[in-house]
Amino acid sequence: MNRDFSRGQESNSAADSGAANASAEWEVRYPGGLDDVSMIRRDQPSRRDRFAIGRDFTFVNRSPHRVSLNATLLIVYGVTQLAADPRHFLPDWEQLLAAFGIPIKPQLLFPLNIDAHSAIAGHILFVIPPEGAGVGIGGDVPEKRRYLFEIEELQTKRTSTVSATAVFALDKNNHWRVSQTDLARAGPREEPWVVEAGETARPSGPVPQSAPDLTDEQRELLAAIVGVYRSGCRAEFLVARSHTGAGLAYPGRDSVPITATDSDFQHLAAEKLLDLERTPQGLLRGKPTAGGIRYASSFGPGPTEATRPLSVFLCHSSSDK
Repeated sequence: MNRDFSRGQESNSAADSGAANASAEWEVRYPGGLDDVSMIRRDQPSRRDRFAIGRDFTFVNRSPHRVSLNATLLIVYGVTQLAADPRHFLPDWEQLLAAFGIPIKPQLLFPLNIDAHSAIAGHILFVIPPEGAGVGIGGDVPEKRRYLFEIEELQTKRTSTVSATAVFALDKNNHWRVSQTDLARAGPREEPWVVEAGETARPSGPVPQSAPDLTDEQRELLAAIVGVYRSGCRAEFLVARSHTGAGLAYPGRDSVPITATDSDFQHLAAEKLLDLERTPQGLLRGKPTAGGIRYASSFGPGPTEATRPLSVFLCHSSSDK
């Protein structure tokens, strides 16, 4: 989960140099907000989950090729840097944000794949032990603590570092911001959000109150689409059909074989589980909605891709996008 390491001034200088080089192809935009929140589950009252949420990140890829980025939160005192990695998908994500009055935005999952000439925006969730990430060696002065986000491009190893300029512990009742927090030490003192047993399995927000009326094929299709989305691919899918079969085509990755018909896609869109439209060539394309992602989590992961291979050849102009 967390790892403890020290880096010298030389490596920091190298990171700064990498950030300057990387800025020509990709860019990190971050206004500087970092929130310290916690939650417990009613059926596990002794277990507290503590998170640091980096708010309002935007990653811009100006290059003509896809980039894959990783992120690390560094809790710094002197040359000591305590590192925390991003958490995998949190089913309670939107409820957690709402409980603390944080604007609802996607949870960015890493490695983060960004298509050419595109951008992705959202918050980043890091796991912090309830007792804190640890303190620096050779003395520790909390008021001198710094919080840095190190962004690394996985292929070139170039890095860019941005700093949190405001760090708050949030109160879930009044959404009152409290600046007295320290991710290296135990906390936060504010009351955690309590998750009722079974709460996360219930769709919320724009999802219909009654469960969507789906066939097994439609459920499998939705699970497959959401599975690709949760793997880090945020691109739209394109439904491609040929004499050998049909599949979900994504830029830069293998197609996902499907047996679904166009009416299955249209039914998912009618249930507000997919955003769907047709290209000028008449092909279906789309993405899962927030409600679709939440609903798919209630019936487990999608089908595996260990089915027969599918070869799909697409020919379309740039006006498709």
